[in-house]
Amino acid sequence: MQLFHGTSPQAWVAIQREGLQPMGRQYVHLSADIVTAEQVGRRKSATPVILIVDAKRAHDSGTRFLQGNGVVWLANRVLPDYLSVESKIDKE
Repeated sequence: MQLFHGTSPQAWVAIQREGLQPMGRQYVHLSADIVTAEQVGRRKSATPVILIVDAKRAHDSGTRFLQGNGVVWLANRVLPDYLSVESKIDKE
């Protein structure tokens, strides 16, 4: 299973080292689809970075995910090992 997270290019620099963290919230918010992640990311940057979360591998390694609703998933933290950047090539 894959989840997604939209962020700014500046934040992506730190996320690569530290992973996704709540940053003042109770949980990291993840999206069930790329479109929603892109909408969220555009709140932070005109050119958001869309991260793919390998949720199955993260879960198998101990990350706990909670379903917020049909579109939003929550996690305490996602380590950088389970993150990659979505390629725009497929969408063009």
